[in-house]
Amino acid sequence: MKRIACIVFAALLASSAMAFANETKSSQIPWMASFDHGGDLNFYGTVGLSYYGLSASAGPEFMINQFDAGGVPLSLGIMVRGVATFASYYGYNWISWGAAPAVSLHWGVDFGGPAKFDLYAALGLGIYGFSQAFLNYSTINFGFAFFSGIAWHFSDAIALIIDSGYVGWAYEYGIGLKLKL
Repeated sequence: MKRIACIVFAALLASSAMAFANETKSSQIPWMASFDHGGDLNFYGTVGLSYYGLSASAGPEFMINQFDAGGVPLSLGIMVRGVATFASYYGYNWISWGAAPAVSLHWGVDFGGPAKFDLYAALGLGIYGFSQAFLNYSTINFGFAFFSGIAWHFSDAIALIIDSGYVGWAYEYGIGLKLKL
């Protein structure tokens, strides 16, 4: 167990040593930055809460392009996210799930040192469902999807995220990681 902990610590230290090599600063506003570039592949994973229970969300994101809008560096991407909620209320247990492709937009800020944050939002259409075993009821529908959050980039490869996501009935509010693959 100690060996695994040392390997994980060494990997985090190595990724921190190369931190922010890909960061692009704004030409006009010094504290604005972009942490994602065209061709980057990110993976998001969160665990958290839904209205009556626990939730989980995961999925990849492919960054299409980085562009400059009036001196503000922005990044555009496509993500596919899945959401699952496991709930219980007065003895009734159910599962809500959803999956959706979405177009994402990122805006970053760099206040110096470890204060590097990336705000993101994604909008799309997806499929979602609901299943309740006690009543033997389930449904599948199509609906809107929205994901948003803030990522604290403590290295170039790993960020801590606070995230919310919604696909039809399935929604989550969670904390997790963004990994740059």
